[in-house]
Amino acid sequence: MRLRPLTLGDVSRCAELEKVLFPGESPWPARAFEQELAAGHTTYWAVDASVNHADHDVNRVGHNDNHADRDDNRVGHNDNHAEHDDNRVGHNDNHADHDDKHVDHDVIHVAHNVVGYAGVGRMGPAAWPEYEIRTIGVAPEAQRRGIARMMMDAIVELADSHDAPIFLEVRVGNDPAIRLYEAYDFVINGLRRNYYQPSGADAHTMYRPRKSER
Repeated sequence: MRLRPLTLGDVSRCAELEKVLFPGESPWPARAFEQELAAGHTTYWAVDASVNHADHDVNRVGHNDNHADRDDNRVGHNDNHAEHDDNRVGHNDNHADHDDKHVDHDVIHVAHNVVGYAGVGRMGPAAWPEYEIRTIGVAPEAQRRGIARMMMDAIVELADSHDAPIFLEVRVGNDPAIRLYEAYDFVINGLRRNYYQPSGADAHTMYRPRKSER
């Protein structure tokens, strides 16, 4: 398996996975992914099962820091689909392989090459950025193979390279996801009532401090 930049050619597959992974939670359509990729302040990855080696060089993976969106607002994304963007994180126990301690590098025999996807948005000024996990998901047939950890490794490496904190939301009661994030030094720092719609489920907010603060 290989971690690589998410491309426009992947958006239809990601939209398909959204429908499977997040039914009833306003799954992103392909257009939402297209808009995210076009934004100058986002970084998106895909895990490709067609290659049997992993490339963890986040300095080359879908990184858009040369674009200078310095808006202090959170992500500054089109609200037509941003209202629920952050809901993706740890949304369902089955969506990320939370308990894996290693990455299975064998090729997975699936109908589509993309078996995982994740993205973050950069917020704040260039000299003092923050990151927000926008979405993360793993295909059902590829779960429990370390794919979520592969993507989380890339996310935290990117943030640490800028000494930036990371924020996310996770459904209350999704203990496997919470444990995964805690393994990456996230802590619960708030609660958002009725965050997930239309279900009305609450969400914990979680925060990973800057590298210099840990």
